[in-house]
Amino acid sequence: MATANFPPLPTQTQFFDKGSASGISWGWLQWFLALARAITSLIGIVSLQVVGIPANSGAPGTVNQVALDNDFLYVCVASNTWKRIPLVSF
Repeated sequence: MATANFPPLPTQTQFFDKGSASGISWGWLQWFLALARAITSLIGIVSLQVVGIPANSGAPGTVNQVALDNDFLYVCVASNTWKRIPLVSF
């Protein structure tokens, strides 16, 4: 299986950047986009759309939408069906 070259994962204190329009640091965005490209490559999704954090597992959403916060990566796996993956240290 091919491996992905990810940028170093920024620390939690580096997550927010008050100077950016989104409030999310460039390091986190680069890391997340690298992860999105790896997922796309592995499961054959043509494109991913980054959206806001879903309120619950039945929140509105469509396949290929993803979201990220400090604790989870959220993936819409079917219409209005979200799953989340915990982001944990290892």
